[in-house]
Amino acid sequence: LNGSVKPICISETHKATEESEKRRITEAGGMVMKGRVYGDLSISRAVGDRNYKIPKQDADYVSSDPFIMETHLTHHHLFAIIASDGLWE
Repeated sequence: LNGSVKPICISETHKATEESEKRRITEAGGMVMKGRVYGDLSISRAVGDRNYKIPKQDADYVSSDPFIMETHLTHHHLFAIIASDGLWE
């Protein structure tokens, strides 16, 4: 491979510290304190975490809407690494 492989990022960080996520949370009426949703949860998108979603809250401060991106792959793309966020932190 000799340095000829260049990574393509096909995801986004879904943390309360990201400006777009912080804006989404606060516009819904939620709060980001110390970089966390209500000072507790660092992630801003998850399937679980019911305590930050309707009906326990007035709005879904933690969204279960996924980030979706399409990337055209060719024979030049030799492999893909697919992993959950827990692998990288």
